[in-house]
Amino acid sequence: MTPSLTKLNDLIHDQLKKSYIVFLEDLTRLDERATRASFTAFAQVLDRHRVFEDTEVLPLLRANTDIDPIELARISGDHKIIERTLARLVDIIDTIFNAEKKRRTLVCQLSGLARMQGLLEHHTERETRFVYPVLDQKLSHRQWNTLAQGGLGVIGEIANEPESVLRPHR
Repeated sequence: MTPSLTKLNDLIHDQLKKSYIVFLEDLTRLDERATRASFTAFAQVLDRHRVFEDTEVLPLLRANTDIDPIELARISGDHKIIERTLARLVDIIDTIFNAEKKRRTLVCQLSGLARMQGLLEHHTERETRFVYPVLDQKLSHRQWNTLAQGGLGVIGEIANEPESVLRPHR
């Protein structure tokens, strides 16, 4: 069975969630080198996915026809909040590893670290309800395949999905 864009987006978000957990595992071990590497890997993929959606996905939706304009604004707003939260996480990482009491500083920063998880969960829900099901229904075969291939390119380095994911739509 060929997956939908909705399913592909879920796969991307599942991989982002797993990547964020790896970062948190490295951080809670207070392994600075691994933490910085895993955070960079997570942040790069998340940012590429966000930019892909801003430039390739969201412009395909017509406000008041395909999506409620308020929901479209919320999804775009989520992307801006995610971008700011990534920058805040860099500050948190620096604060922890520059502190004298690293573990205590980490504990004091837990709410800031949990914020990204909540943002991703909430944003995934919005996209699953308001964006990708609409695109699964309205796009031409060519548009669908272009988006699917572009979306897969975003997760290429963090996920080894089965070959069936690459099959053309319809």
